[in-house]
Amino acid sequence: MTKINYVLLFLIISTTACQFGKSKDVKDGDNNIPPVSLVVNDKAETRIDSTLKSVVQSGKIAGVSALIYENDKEVY
Repeated sequence: MTKINYVLLFLIISTTACQFGKSKDVKDGDNNIPPVSLVVNDKAETRIDSTLKSVVQSGKIAGVSALIYENDKEVY
């Protein structure tokens, strides 16, 4: 893939991730709201790690880093 393709892929993933709304704060005793499941779980972290590692190992970029926040907490 060319560098522009990587940039476009990053932009698509970023804008898609930004479409998720913030979850509401759950008050003690409010059991009517179902728990929010996290998008970034162990399986997703493994996929992210392998994808970023393969891009670096291909030699097309020197390095990469990722920072993902979910529900106002750093999850990756």
